[in-house]
Order: sequence, then C-alpha cells, then structure tokens
Amino acid sequence: MIQTITHKGLRLFFEKGSGSKLPAEYLTKIGLILDALDAVSSEEDIIALGAGIHRLTGIMLDSGQSRLAPTIGSYFGMPRVTYSM
Repeated sequence: MIQTITHKGLRLFFEKGSGSKLPAEYLTKIGLILDALDAVSSEEDIIALGAGIHRLTGIMLDSGQSRLAPTIGSYFGMPRVTYSM
C-alpha cells in the first residue's frame, strides 16, 4: 500500500492520472509499477513482482530502513520509485 509519494510528478500521476511532469515514454511502466506497489502488503510481495526489483544501498539507505526500487529507465535524471517497509 502506498502511503506517501514525495516526488510531485509521481504524486500527481498517482492521484490524478496526470503525467505532465514525467517522461512520456515511461508513463505506462510507471503506472503499472505504482498500481502493483499500491496492492502489496509485504516485502516478499514486492520481490515477487519482478520488474528488476532491487534493494538500495549507500546514500539511498536512510535511517536503517529497508528500501527497494524497481528498474524504470536507464538515463540519469529519471525519478526513482522506491518502496520501504
């Protein structure tokens, strides 16, 4: 279940369906990922989704909380969708 989205463009897309702040070529994939993440209830459910789900390390790992992220695109500047349990 998605509780908060900090990126304004992702939040607008998730709440209102407007993808104007996100790259058009990734809107379908981002929509599928957000729908899937909204439906999960455990870390095992997220990993079972596939989609290049990987555990984050380094500076993306804040306050010891486990964070996961699906692979969306490969270019620098793409908003990262992360999920924490």
